[in-house]
Amino acid sequence: MSKQYLKGLVSGIIITILLTSVVFASTKTIDVLFNGVNIEVNGQKVNADNILYNGTTYVPLRVTAEMLGMEVGWIQETGTATLKSKIIPHAEDSENIEDSRNFESKELKLLSITSPITAASEASITIAGTPKSTYSIIFADPYIGEPLEAKVAGEDGKVNWTWKLDQRNKPGNYALTIIDFDSGQVVTSILVVE
Repeated sequence: MSKQYLKGLVSGIIITILLTSVVFASTKTIDVLFNGVNIEVNGQKVNADNILYNGTTYVPLRVTAEMLGMEVGWIQETGTATLKSKIIPHAEDSENIEDSRNFESKELKLLSITSPITAASEASITIAGTPKSTYSIIFADPYIGEPLEAKVAGEDGKVNWTWKLDQRNKPGNYALTIIDFDSGQVVTSILVVE
């Protein structure tokens, strides 16, 4: 073997060892349980992939929405997943049933969100929907904030929530879901914590 070949071989082995150690050093292991939770909707068992991590069960949004009889949409421009409930009559003769709500439902839209944000900072989110409808906000993680009260939209259909993030909040992406109790529309957004 020539010295040139031997140098190349040794250099290749050293580079491989260094790259492998960098990959192993940057890998983080987490423990999750796949499909470890039985899911029931209205007393009926549902087969849906789920992950149990840190005491929280994660189910894909589309699967969850469809289990609850909702339509799922996606707005590419804003990166927003939308959910809309279907009005389901609760009578045998559904032809004689009318929607008794005396308002015109408008599409629920996210107007603004404070994101990215740091732990222990003040966050804010503003939505536009149907005037005088009742809206609630749900956090996917308890450290994002204490539960916020439901609010009724003004004449312009706008609702704003402001709250302080917990100081223990870790960097990551956290889902926020806003629900229109009157029309059943849902909008989900992501709060980025740095």
